[in-house]
Amino acid sequence: MNKKPFFSILVPNYGYQKYLFECLDSLVNQKQSDEFNYEVLVCDQSNLDIFEKIQKEVKEKYGDRVNLFHSEIKGLLRARHTLIRAAKGEYCLCVDSDDFVDNDYLFVIYENLKKHNFPDILIHNFIKCDENGKDDPSLYTPFICDEKYLMDYFLYSNFFNEAVRKTFKRSLYVIDDTVDMESVICEDWLLSFPLMTKAKKVIYVPEIQKYHYRMNLNSLTHTVKFEEAMKNLAVHDQYLSNLNPNPLQKKIFDSQIAMTYVALGDMLIKDKSLTSKQFKEFCNNARDHLYEIDINDKELYEMSKNHKKIYRLLKMNAYKRLKLIFKIRKLLH
Repeated sequence: MNKKPFFSILVPNYGYQKYLFECLDSLVNQKQSDEFNYEVLVCDQSNLDIFEKIQKEVKEKYGDRVNLFHSEIKGLLRARHTLIRAAKGEYCLCVDSDDFVDNDYLFVIYENLKKHNFPDILIHNFIKCDENGKDDPSLYTPFICDEKYLMDYFLYSNFFNEAVRKTFKRSLYVIDDTVDMESVICEDWLLSFPLMTKAKKVIYVPEIQKYHYRMNLNSLTHTVKFEEAMKNLAVHDQYLSNLNPNPLQKKIFDSQIAMTYVALGDMLIKDKSLTSKQFKEFCNNARDHLYEIDINDKELYEMSKNHKKIYRLLKMNAYKRLKLIFKIRKLLH
């Protein structure tokens, strides 16, 4: 068997020591095959004392089966960039350190890559589980779509954004570290956009459900604050602009920035420390950004009812009406 790994599994870790070793156990104990081998790469962004403790435990438990890196620069996308630089595999897979996979995860993915003549990207489904790792089918219904509509669903909705459901050719991804990406939320879009728009062949296999996605209510996405939301929007804008998009790509990511405002608006409802001044600032920024952007009918169709309402009110700059909705919703949290 070729010594060069076929797969590079990228595991960023920050603050998930509780789940990290469950994740790594599931990765190092994958079903063996003579057709491929793989490497497990972890980038830990904890402070040095915690990192050294993790390093010792990882070395004792896994030996050289896990390659551990340390970065003092925080941010999930930064960690993935560190890992992609170090990766030697032909294909990369992203696994979050609070998730885990079945022991035939790589075997099934490899068989499907081979079946489809090794596409640029293979997308699969996942299973959502609670914080204790118990699968809960009620949390997620596997999404099915005709392959010819795959890019439409990626570009005009939130489907297929998640990095953890993609196996992609390492050569496809170009790293951009020129933007301050510390603590960026909704970063899967930043990783996925250049991949999906450069790929010549993308395959979706909804039957693959070997990845267990833990619903962690303490994650950054579920605890977003006003300052983080505003910084996040600026980072998205700068990062995507650096890709030098063609007119179609520019239109697509402008539309995505617009929907990011909508999604963040929905998240900010949960921030009870949000002041009226901050809320008005967010609404005004959203209005300025949405002024020349119209989310088309296809995009609106894919939105939830609540997101449609927030988008239309932000677009209209109906500050008082939107503030009333936020106040009512806050009472429910």
